[in-house]
Amino acid sequence: MLFLTAFTIPISTGLFVYARPIVELIFKGGELSSNDLELVARVMQYATVQLPFFACNVLLLKYATATKHVISISIVAVLALMINIAASLLLMRHMGVPGIALGSSISMLLATTFLVMILVRYRHIGVFDMVTLLLTWLLFVTLLMSIHFGSISGIFVTIFTYFILVLNYGKSLFDRANMAIQVKN
Repeated sequence: MLFLTAFTIPISTGLFVYARPIVELIFKGGELSSNDLELVARVMQYATVQLPFFACNVLLLKYATATKHVISISIVAVLALMINIAASLLLMRHMGVPGIALGSSISMLLATTFLVMILVRYRHIGVFDMVTLLLTWLLFVTLLMSIHFGSISGIFVTIFTYFILVLNYGKSLFDRANMAIQVKN
């Protein structure tokens, strides 16, 4: 999941940053005004936030199904649907159509987090791995917020923190592998 997250974060961030030019390219020569293009770009930005969570969610659903945790999946699906409806209605009042996309992204983030926690409870995922994954997701959301609000220092601090997290996680994996080899010998 960490590899999947690391793979989808740059894609999602690129789509977030370049939403306006992508929308202009797709709808070039169309009947959309500048305001319409901006609205569609914001919808695209808020929808692409969910890409890393969606990819991990698909993987987690397949794993949870294979390990016969179907009731947990059903509970998470119902909770995610309720969160999606509530967040979309709330955000739509304040943001319009982009609020619906942001509500869906929030719902996907929470549903994926719930699935991770359930699999930690069943001991399919380690607590350290869960914390690393959740911190990675938090840094991703922080990066997008820093980009959205134009905080250059926030962008640099978030990227620097992410690299520190990845280095420490890699060191931890290396240490665990060495311990496993020593125990085996």
